[in-house]
Amino acid sequence: MKKLLLTFLFCLCGLAASAQSEILSEMAPAVKVRQSEAVRSAFEEQMQRNESYLISGFRIRIYSGIGKNSDLESARALSLFRSNYPDLSVDRSYSHSSYKVTAGYFRTKTDAARELKRVRQTFPNSFLVGETFRYPTLPSERKALAEAEAEAAAEAAASGEEQGEQ
Repeated sequence: MKKLLLTFLFCLCGLAASAQSEILSEMAPAVKVRQSEAVRSAFEEQMQRNESYLISGFRIRIYSGIGKNSDLESARALSLFRSNYPDLSVDRSYSHSSYKVTAGYFRTKTDAARELKRVRQTFPNSFLVGETFRYPTLPSERKALAEAEAEAAAEAAASGEEQGEQ
């Protein structure tokens, strides 16, 4: 009798778990997370604080030049890099009559060296430089901010339409 009761209880638990997973899988596309304005503003404040922090890391110098053609050559290097490596950030700077084109923001030398190996296929004279830079915004953070802004705009538009109808 005990075995029969335990078997029945086990089967009942299995059926309940199965039903719950089916309900959750059906709800998944319709689930929408709503967060309070306090959470959204705390997230934005943290992002602004991160922008002011400086960290030591590494970047890849793909071009450094002095001379009358260095302006044009650095612009070409920048354009070529952007077309070949759209996943890495790149910028051009000018100081003391020297143009420099530098790419990526890496926290560790290992990460920088891995990308340097890939970049050297197009820019064989590129090398690593140690730099202090602002904490870079991650793509996922940029996406989350853009989604939050779009949702806030949609909610504002919806509330504006509701007020207009009344």
